[in-house]
Amino acid sequence: MKSCEEINDQLSGYLDEELTQGDSQKVDVHLRGCPACQKILDEMRLLRNAVAGSQKVEKLQDDQWEKIVNDLPSKASAGTGWVLLIAGVLTLAGLGIWEFTVADDVSTGAKLGGGAVGFGLLLLFVSVLRQRLISWRTDKYKDIKY
Repeated sequence: MKSCEEINDQLSGYLDEELTQGDSQKVDVHLRGCPACQKILDEMRLLRNAVAGSQKVEKLQDDQWEKIVNDLPSKASAGTGWVLLIAGVLTLAGLGIWEFTVADDVSTGAKLGGGAVGFGLLLLFVSVLRQRLISWRTDKYKDIKY
């Protein structure tokens, strides 16, 4: 007969029905004669059922998804947030560029290099923005719902 320690190592597999038939039968025999191991198994079952019950996620219906996706206050606050973020970044970038160009302690080469990097980033941004606008108008999948 197996010891309680050996059985305890197999209880999780027994509970999940992952043991071989022979090992499962040995655990069965041991559990019939050992109330301590039976108590551990019962506690494991309770824990597993509690965890399984907490993991259930309700599936939302299409009308519930529509309500969440088309919620006007959240759309408005998100849009306002993006506008404020972009305005802030552009303001800070503009002030930084202005200070960089009028600073006397910055060499002309550094100003030209910084200007080239800034202009290159601006061109990349405009390019990506243009591509997004073109694809937004011609995207045949934009009206597909989840």
